[in-house]
Amino acid sequence: PLVGAWSDRTSFRLGRRRTWIVTGMVLTVLTFILMANANSLVGLVIEAALYGFVMGMILSAVLAIIPDRVPVSQRATVSAFAGLAQPVGIVIGTILIAQVIRSIQGSYYTIAGILLVVLTIFVLVVHERPLPKEEVPPFVFRDFAVSFFSPLRSRDFALTWGGRFMVILAQTTLAEFMLFYLKDVIHYDRLFPGQAAEQGFAMFQVIQTVCVIVSTIIAGIISDRIQRRKPFVIAASLIMTVALLLIAFIPSWTIV
Repeated sequence: PLVGAWSDRTSFRLGRRRTWIVTGMVLTVLTFILMANANSLVGLVIEAALYGFVMGMILSAVLAIIPDRVPVSQRATVSAFAGLAQPVGIVIGTILIAQVIRSIQGSYYTIAGILLVVLTIFVLVVHERPLPKEEVPPFVFRDFAVSFFSPLRSRDFALTWGGRFMVILAQTTLAEFMLFYLKDVIHYDRLFPGQAAEQGFAMFQVIQTVCVIVSTIIAGIISDRIQRRKPFVIAASLIMTVALLLIAFIPSWTIV
């Protein structure tokens, strides 16, 4: 939220969003190098917190570019491809770290290098019109502080934010606890002797990611075609609810 508010007021020649993408990119790479060489738990915790902050710089600026640059008629499709970045990135990152690199320090350096290359290309390809200085609103701290909460006065914004929060909470909880669920509830290693629960979790991630890719692209294109969003949100929420209830109350690998 802080960087989002700052970027709205940024008038550098590089542009409102690209300025913070470049800043976040440089700081994120430096943070990766620090984490790769951490020699204490306290140091790693501090560096991980710093990583979360500087990565937020990149994400807030990248997400703001969509409404800045993309016409309404194409936003669902573009948002669909932007949304695919997380699940696809998790799978690729997991494969790189577990199967290809197999070095903790090397993993940090590799991911930092990929980040640097991809974001540099992005910044060079995406162009922004600099915000004229006369359009920058005067800075009044009270107004600046209130601006973080004023959007919640809009009923539509508050409902959308709350719905998005609950969906991501459900998705994240499922992903974070699935490994323990397979170990402690499904007893995956007993069902499949010689295999570890981590293998089942990897299979779960791949299946989920493939389904996310297919549904995201199809829903995004159709939504833009008919210019309606709510039917897709309602249908997806109901399907997710049924799936989560099945996993919660019918502990079975087949159900998973």
